[in-house]
Amino acid sequence: MKFRRGAWLWEDGVIPSIARRLYSYEIHDDALLVTTLDRNGKFGEDRFEGTVLQLRITSPMPDVIRVQANHHSPTGKGVTAFDIDQSLRAAHVKIEENADEVTFASGKLTAKLRKTGDWSLEFLANDSIVTRGGFESLGYMRTPTGAFMMQRLSMSVGETIYGLGERFGPLVKNGQSISIWNEDGGTSSDWSYKNIPFYLSSRCSLPCPENRWITTFSSGPRRRRFSRNTRASPAEVPFRRIGRLDFG
Repeated sequence: MKFRRGAWLWEDGVIPSIARRLYSYEIHDDALLVTTLDRNGKFGEDRFEGTVLQLRITSPMPDVIRVQANHHSPTGKGVTAFDIDQSLRAAHVKIEENADEVTFASGKLTAKLRKTGDWSLEFLANDSIVTRGGFESLGYMRTPTGAFMMQRLSMSVGETIYGLGERFGPLVKNGQSISIWNEDGGTSSDWSYKNIPFYLSSRCSLPCPENRWITTFSSGPRRRRFSRNTRASPAEVPFRRIGRLDFG
C-alpha cells in the first residue's frame, strides 16, 4: 500500500508510527529481541506515550537472518502463516555489543543496530553493506482501510529487482507497485496463480515475508518498502533514481 504522497506528505488518513530509536534489547541464547519507540525524546510525555514495535532477530541457517517485526501479536485464527519449519537454527550465531552498536551475525551476514541516536538497522556481507533501514524505514501504519506493518530498505545505484512469482509485465520490477495475493482468476486474465513473496536483486536475495496476508512490494529511487495486512497492500519497486524498495 502507498503511504506517502510524494517525498514530504503522508496520504490522507494515514497515521504513521515510525520507529525512531532503539529503546532496549535482550539477548536470549541465539535470538536478539529489540524494542523500538516512535519517539526520540526522553522527557515529559515521551517517557510514557508512543507506539512500541518489537523485533525478533534469529537465523534459521548460516548466511540467513530472519527479522520478525510486530506491534501486537494476537492469537491467530485459521491459517495465518506459511508452512515453514520455525525450529531451524543456525549452529554458530554470534551476538555482540559495544557502547554504540549491537550486532547479530550468521555466517557471512551481519545485522547491525545502532544503540543510540536515530533508528538504524544495517545488513552487511563480508563487512560490505547489502542494504539498510534508517529514517522512517520501519513503522506501524494506521489507514482508513486498516493497519499495516511497513518496511523500507535501501537500494544501491543501478540495482535491479526481480522475482515475486508469475507476473505479466517487465522482468525488471523497478518502478512497479505489485500486490501479492493468489486468486482463481481464470485463464486469459491479468491475475496470477503463482504469486511468490520472495525477490532477488542484482546484488543479493532478499525478504520472503512469512504471512498469508496480501503483501505489497514497491521500489522507488534507492529504497525498498514492505507492508502486510489482511487487506490489499501493494509493493512499490523504485525507479532507477529513487533508491529504495518498499514493502507494504
